[in-house]
Amino acid sequence: MLSETFTKWIIDGSSKEIMMIALSFFLLNSSKINDLLNEKQTIHFKPILLPNIHEVNWQEFRNEYCKTKIFYFARIMSKYFSKNDLPLFYHNISHLKTSSIILEENYAEYYDVKKNKIFIKEIPAIYHGLFHVASSIDKDGIIFSGFSQSTNLNSIGIGITEGYTELLAERYFGNIKGVKRYYPIETFIMKQIEVVIGKEKMTNFYFHADLLGLMNEFHKYLSKEDSLELIQSMDFLVNHLHTTENLSTEINQHLSFIFQILFKMYWKKLEKDRTLNEELRKMKMAMYQNNLQQSLYEIESFKRFSFLENFQEKKLILMKTNKR
Repeated sequence: MLSETFTKWIIDGSSKEIMMIALSFFLLNSSKINDLLNEKQTIHFKPILLPNIHEVNWQEFRNEYCKTKIFYFARIMSKYFSKNDLPLFYHNISHLKTSSIILEENYAEYYDVKKNKIFIKEIPAIYHGLFHVASSIDKDGIIFSGFSQSTNLNSIGIGITEGYTELLAERYFGNIKGVKRYYPIETFIMKQIEVVIGKEKMTNFYFHADLLGLMNEFHKYLSKEDSLELIQSMDFLVNHLHTTENLSTEINQHLSFIFQILFKMYWKKLEKDRTLNEELRKMKMAMYQNNLQQSLYEIESFKRFSFLENFQEKKLILMKTNKR
């Protein structure tokens, strides 16, 4: 279903013909995706913002310690990304508010997109929160945040968003004492997805809150059904991994599915590489699977789930399927 607001956003400009061609292309792809969703859930086009870069008003940040961290974040981002790469960051940062209010036990930070306010319990977690600031906007009743979209009725993409947000926080600020992996399993999975998609594409989709763009990229490696189920499985994990609920059976099922999907994506990536012959593809696939298995056993968070016990068997089954 095409959002009416999107039609308005893209036509408000001088290049109407070009925009309508783009609209037709994206409408075709989004309609196929949304056919898989229930009638109450729609994946929307990314929010379109006019290029309006605000100067940051540092007087807004009364907490001097947070101000220093925010300034450092902005400096590092400007080193690796242009202003055009970060439209949502510059849209939000000039009016960002901060608070040191104590949050629920499971939260080290929380970014309220509607209020453009970041709540911080553990100061090092501010970098994770600032990546949310850099990738979120409340637009016409939809909260776009990284790869997620939320309304009053439902949400999608929270799991892949939290995993990739933490991956970026560790990549650019992991040398700072106290910055730690808050979503270790989700982060590990998103790192594997990035290996296939590529850093440049992933960060572009993330900082432009473009879930639809990411899903269309997934479709180069997976069926539309598998792409959607991957996102929904990640949502299940982020909602249940960090609680005291006894859902180990369900979690193992989702983890098993996700790692089969990762194998499929990597194998498809190898198939697309015309410089490789069949023997080299098989060799690279075996190395990828072995390295992945070794990495899993080294991450403490994975050890409590039994899906690892059948990991080798699933690898062999998948390789036989791929060879056919």
